[in-house]
Amino acid sequence: MKRLDWVDILKGIGILYVLIGHIIINENSLLKVYIYSFHMPLFFFISGYLFKVNSTYLSHIKKRLKTLLIPYTTFFIFSYIVTRILFKLSLLETLVNKYELIKIFVVANGFELNKINNTPLWFLPCLFITENVFFLISKTKKLRLIFILSLLISIAGYILTFKNNISNIWSFKTALISLFFYGIGYILKNNEILFSKIVKFISNKYILLLLFIFNMYIILLNGRIDMNSSYYSNYFLFLLSALISILIYIVISIKINHSDLLQLIGKSSLLLLGTHLIIFLLTSKYTVPIIYKKDRFNIAYDESSIFFIYIVSALIIIVPYKNILNYFSKIAHKNSLKNTKV
Repeated sequence: MKRLDWVDILKGIGILYVLIGHIIINENSLLKVYIYSFHMPLFFFISGYLFKVNSTYLSHIKKRLKTLLIPYTTFFIFSYIVTRILFKLSLLETLVNKYELIKIFVVANGFELNKINNTPLWFLPCLFITENVFFLISKTKKLRLIFILSLLISIAGYILTFKNNISNIWSFKTALISLFFYGIGYILKNNEILFSKIVKFISNKYILLLLFIFNMYIILLNGRIDMNSSYYSNYFLFLLSALISILIYIVISIKINHSDLLQLIGKSSLLLLGTHLIIFLLTSKYTVPIIYKKDRFNIAYDESSIFFIYIVSALIIIVPYKNILNYFSKIAHKNSLKNTKV
């Protein structure tokens, strides 16, 4: 197995949980409470695991602009266009102020982005802040100090959630809280001995089962979590349960070893993050009414009978996406061969 195969599998599992979590309407649903207890920390952890220290801050910024802010802008425009087409009147009513759209784009937190029906986009500018703060921390190069600083800044971020007078542009409070998971990911990547010991310990099926049961108890004890809304219940129980879940799914991903489907979904996680709610919206208004012969403007969003349809609808976009990537990859390969011959 290639070194990062399990990471793609982990991303695939994570983004599927994101999709499922957004299909479930009932905020107190056991499955939704479980998913929300760790699904976003998982992606901050993965980002930290994949983090590579660039030689200069400028090169770091350039890379993050390409991988986070340009996709954010693209998905934002896509969401606005689709929303305007589907809900022309309601959107015009929402955007009476000509600066409202600019405000949504600039503030870029979940509350504002909900106005264009794509709340999950908050993650991209939020991660941009997390990665920039971590870039400064990583300069210490001492893993123990990185852990301490990541935890302290995370605690500071949690304290800020109680300060309503402080704006939450780019979900920066969440970005600071998430630094803990980002830091843990980076530390485990750079301490292979520790990482291997943890994986080996949890890989025991009895340990894995006991850890899962213990973690479910913590999750149920702590209740609903919503990072987008800065709702954490008991902050330290949140950190503990999310970290345990992340480690459990790392072991599961490694044990799966290989899965073309999960790896493809994982590699397409950014695309799915940015498009799935819009696709759900289109599905609820057009696809579901045709299949169930219902009034297309009165579809119950959380009907269990259409759960599968939503998931499939969101995943279908991967097919043209993969073909487009393959097309440009072939062009790039041909160009490189031409340059080599010259």
